[in-house]
Amino acid sequence: TYGYTGQFTPAAQGLQAAHTESRTLTDDPTNDFDTTAPASNQGIQVHTFTVPAGTPVARWQTFQTVNPNDDLDVYVYRVGTGGTQTLVGLSAGGTSAEVVTVNNPTAAEYKVYVHGWEVVSGVSYTLYDWILAPVAAGNMTVTDPGDATLGASANITVAWSGLTAGTKYFGRISYSNGTSEIGATLVRVDA
Repeated sequence: TYGYTGQFTPAAQGLQAAHTESRTLTDDPTNDFDTTAPASNQGIQVHTFTVPAGTPVARWQTFQTVNPNDDLDVYVYRVGTGGTQTLVGLSAGGTSAEVVTVNNPTAAEYKVYVHGWEVVSGVSYTLYDWILAPVAAGNMTVTDPGDATLGASANITVAWSGLTAGTKYFGRISYSNGTSEIGATLVRVDA
């Protein structure tokens, strides 16, 4: 339902295939993660990423490991001047399926710490990441319902094609009033 009258334009960003890194993790016997000194922790793997200016969203995600009882946690830090690290997001549920999404991230280096809270030592996991480019990839279409009318509602249909089987994709639909972005919807597809 529209909250104003005027121009309304949806635009596709993505779908973008995941970049992946697979690593092996050991268990942290203390089951403790010091967020003020992440590099001092046991049972961690560190992944480093560069997020360029203009990135609308960045997402890091793990999915269930082979052992259903594994518990991974994910911490995302932005690296600043002199190597300082600022925690910008974390996911610490009771499984090994975790996700951290950062909207409109500051252009910088980011470090992602995957912590083996409770795992079978030597467990393999895969970290999926999407540093989303703010452009359409040509594989997702979005219907344009036309201009907005205060109090009226409209449907937006999203479709995708040409995706590679067995690949995880991520995208975003940006909504504009003709002057600025007024909202967005995130889309993830398992092909």
